[in-house]
Amino acid sequence: MRGDVRLAYNAAHRDRLCFSKPGKLANELRLVYRDGWGVLDDGQHGRALLSILLHTIANCSGDRPAKMAEARREFAPWLPDAEMGKLADEAIRVHRRWKPDKLAQRIGLNLADRTRLRITMIGATDADKAKRDRLRKERMVEAKCRKRWAAGVVPRATYEATSLSRTEPWKAEGISRRTWERRRKRLPQVREQHKEVTSIAAVTLAAPSLAAQPQPTKGSLLVRIEDQRPRTIRGRNGPIFTEGWGRV
Repeated sequence: MRGDVRLAYNAAHRDRLCFSKPGKLANELRLVYRDGWGVLDDGQHGRALLSILLHTIANCSGDRPAKMAEARREFAPWLPDAEMGKLADEAIRVHRRWKPDKLAQRIGLNLADRTRLRITMIGATDADKAKRDRLRKERMVEAKCRKRWAAGVVPRATYEATSLSRTEPWKAEGISRRTWERRRKRLPQVREQHKEVTSIAAVTLAAPSLAAQPQPTKGSLLVRIEDQRPRTIRGRNGPIFTEGWGRV
């Protein structure tokens, strides 16, 4: 049981090793070859491109001869068996590697195609590593700015254009900036006092005056029922039910 688990773990570990940097580089080379050529040219340049892919596959783990044969069937079906065997033996024996910018020069990958194909392991013919790093930082900053703007943050250019230092509203009123800021600071207090005065006036106008209320007359009694429910009122001739203003 433990032996089976160990074998399964080793197989899974070998599969994970195929997705290392050489494996990812091999996949990106296949992507570039499919986009640019499909099938490589039967010539010196096509053989050089196939050799680069074979050397990259030789740095991977797993069944390397099978992967090399698959690369030949896809990109160089015209290559003779003897020549294919020579290229494969050399790749397995030498394990040649290239730096990203040098590899980009060999396969002719520019920055536009690199960005379109989302290549990360290969450089670009028209942009060195420093330029690519600078462009990547600019894209990151732009993405963060778009995220902040979507959350409601005012863009920097708009904020600076509408700032007090640019608009200078105190000059239109003919006062200094300090006086203008002091008046603006007192403005919320004045507004709060205005709200209180307005609310008190509204309550006073809404309340009924005593002159408008009916007054009791001689020999009668006016009764007001606040909740508009029948109430028993004792009179001279017995109980009387009334609602609102009633005369007893």
